[in-house]
Amino acid sequence: MSNRPPSLRSLRKASTLPQLTLSEAFGRSATVAAGAVAAAKKSDISSSGDEGSSTGEESDEVVVVEEVAGEVAQAARSTAVDKPDEVDVVASGGTPNDIGEGYNLASQKWTCLPSSLSSDEKRRLVDHHFVPGPKHDFPVHTGNDGRNRRFRHQWLEDNTWLVYSPKCDGGFCLPCLLFPSGADQGQLTARPMSNFKKATTLLDKHGSQATHKDAVARQGQFKKVVSAGQPDVVDQLVDAHAIQSQENEQKLKGILDCVIFCGKQNLAFRGHRNETLCVSVPDARTNSTTHDESGDISLTAADTNPGNFISLLEFRANAGDASIIRDFHLHAGGAGHSVTYCSGKSQNELIDCCAEYIREELLKTIRAAPFVSILADEATDTANMEQMPIVVRYVSGYEVKEEFLGFVNCDTGITGNALATKIKGALESWNLDLKKWRGQGYDGAANMAGRLNGCAAIIQRELPKAVYYHCSSHALNLCIMAASKISLVSNMWTALREVSLFFENSPKRQLKLEKIIDETPDNEMNNSQKKKLVSLCRTRWVQRHTALDTFADLFPAVVATMEAIADDRAHWSADTCGMASSLLRSITDFSFLVTFGVVYHVMAYLVGLSVGLQEKSLDVCRAYKQIANTKATLEKVRADIDKSHATWFTKAVDMARGVNVQPSIPRTCRRQQGRDNVPAATSEEYYRRAVSVPLLDELVGEFNSRFGPLQLKIGKGMSIFPDCLLANPEQAKADVLSFVKDAEDDLPVGCSFITFQAELDIFHTVLTKCPANQRPTSLTQCAKMADESLCKGVAQVLTLLATLPVTTCTCERSISSLRRLKTYLRSTMTGERLTGLALLHVHYAMPVDKNEVLKIFFRRSPRRVLSQYDDK
Repeated sequence: MSNRPPSLRSLRKASTLPQLTLSEAFGRSATVAAGAVAAAKKSDISSSGDEGSSTGEESDEVVVVEEVAGEVAQAARSTAVDKPDEVDVVASGGTPNDIGEGYNLASQKWTCLPSSLSSDEKRRLVDHHFVPGPKHDFPVHTGNDGRNRRFRHQWLEDNTWLVYSPKCDGGFCLPCLLFPSGADQGQLTARPMSNFKKATTLLDKHGSQATHKDAVARQGQFKKVVSAGQPDVVDQLVDAHAIQSQENEQKLKGILDCVIFCGKQNLAFRGHRNETLCVSVPDARTNSTTHDESGDISLTAADTNPGNFISLLEFRANAGDASIIRDFHLHAGGAGHSVTYCSGKSQNELIDCCAEYIREELLKTIRAAPFVSILADEATDTANMEQMPIVVRYVSGYEVKEEFLGFVNCDTGITGNALATKIKGALESWNLDLKKWRGQGYDGAANMAGRLNGCAAIIQRELPKAVYYHCSSHALNLCIMAASKISLVSNMWTALREVSLFFENSPKRQLKLEKIIDETPDNEMNNSQKKKLVSLCRTRWVQRHTALDTFADLFPAVVATMEAIADDRAHWSADTCGMASSLLRSITDFSFLVTFGVVYHVMAYLVGLSVGLQEKSLDVCRAYKQIANTKATLEKVRADIDKSHATWFTKAVDMARGVNVQPSIPRTCRRQQGRDNVPAATSEEYYRRAVSVPLLDELVGEFNSRFGPLQLKIGKGMSIFPDCLLANPEQAKADVLSFVKDAEDDLPVGCSFITFQAELDIFHTVLTKCPANQRPTSLTQCAKMADESLCKGVAQVLTLLATLPVTTCTCERSISSLRRLKTYLRSTMTGERLTGLALLHVHYAMPVDKNEVLKIFFRRSPRRVLSQYDDK
């Protein structure tokens, strides 16, 4: 036999049946009685999910005892407390205790099943059902063969379980009606035995069926318990099972709480050497040994750090948490057995169940969205494995959302075809409709954006509407990178990087810098509280503006520190002094100072755009508007370059004079290839021609080339935005209609192209009447206004535009979580565990329903532990 006790699901079933008296059940109308039966069925807990139940003869014997226990126990209690008078109950116009009183002759169906009666009423029917006397005159029926037949007394004598119903003039099986064990739809149960021609054969066949024998056994057990006047042993097992299941549930939720806490807080679960904890632990309650799925595990090893998870459990137990007991044992059904569910294997299973719950909750909303876009990126983790985060962008409740769904291990390669296969496979495994795919957001790498064999091109050949959009943040970085190739600008970045590394790589140098900063007057450092230089970001070029800002504030202290180190050979090594002297010459060169000042001011125009492009809810229209405004500003500065450069040059001169550096022009000669050799009469004119003008020209040109395709793809669709629609209505409407003509299949059901054209006119009228300060400023706000104005087609097009990707910053954020999760000491983490922990960590604010997680946990495989979740 299995260690697990037989399921007691049926006992709960018996205890939840509504208690109807015989007169109530048989005297009510068909509608009321049917409603009572429906309520009884509704309260039944299905047993289809029982994975650990036994089979065969042993199972049949258990079922016979179990399913009758609830109603038997209730009858026993009522007998012990107050045994009612055993009087016949007669329905209006009926026969005393007629088993067929609840049968509707017109519909030939039961209006109230006898099995739903109370235990008292069942006892009365068992002991005092109607029995026709020896001289009872049964009605005569003429058959199709012309012979007269009637019910016979001999049948009742030969079959003790057979009862006669005067109302139906037929026979019923009393045990099968009161204590059914199956869905028998034939005569004697679902309808009376009224075909007397083959009655003997029918009775013999019914009496030999297994379901009938089970029902007879139930009736016998029922009578024994009633006569004893005591609760049945199985009824006592019901209470014990309920108490044990509740206790186990409390402990499981306590363990799951610790899993969720460690996952959301990004805490490592296990100790340094988790396998050293694998020793047996005695169970004081059962005088046995604690076992777990992956081996024996000790929770109290004093000489080894058990890790955060076990320590957190012990901390909660020591703090008196009622949901955690000291030994963490959960009763597991078999005698002398218990489990802990604290091993690494159980941790992985619980983490994976949490991940499934979080992902399914997100997918419920995603599947309801009309359109989706997929964002993806690549990164290498500490185990040198390529991981690809997948993010879905969609609109829900007039709000743009980007949700991380998990990491995909690129174990088949990073070619365009391999990545496309991985992305499609992940989406299909999550049951996402690929026909809703409208946008792809990746970086500009060749394997992703290649025109022929890139991942985007391969997917678009299969799904033409899934248009590729280059990440705007990556495009902005590429613009700055291209502009930084100017020789003077490139030299400035190199010198700045070397200075930051000079202090970053030596705590002694950093302490010297901090000491001089404390000694430098605040007015010479712009009252800055900064103490450390910021190293240059290798990938996010626009973030280098922070490094420039810090260097500008600390510049006097940096120069003073370099001078002090270069002149103090007694306390510093020769290499350090030489490096300090070399860097000092670089940062005090006038060309460096002017280039630094120009780049510092130009980069300031790009900071706002960089931050704005990282917003999750940013749509393509707002993004293009921000890009267009930034480009227009740069063009304006370029047009008035003489005035702008004069301001920047003056500040650079002041900065140079603070360190005793005079303005100068680099030496020129006929053959010069290493630096810019532009004709100029003054130093201001030289640097304007060598730095300011090329830098702005390069930036504006890169903006036009890298952000132009974005305008071409959605340019006509953007005309539906209020600014365009109100500025030039006729042209804007023509552009929108041209855009919708290519996307007519995406219009809602019942909205034709002509209908959309009419809705567009209505939407324009609504915008015209709306005050300027109340007009929508995003596509989702426009969609809400259109929906409220009954312009469903316009709202659908606005939703489509809002779904299109702008950047892959959400992927970058998930990669940042990857860096925090899979560290050097956690580099052997499996892909499933990584994704589970990432979902818990990234979706920190999302509540996790522990009941639903435990349902998933017990549904995946049979468990030895007793739990109420086995019944669900």
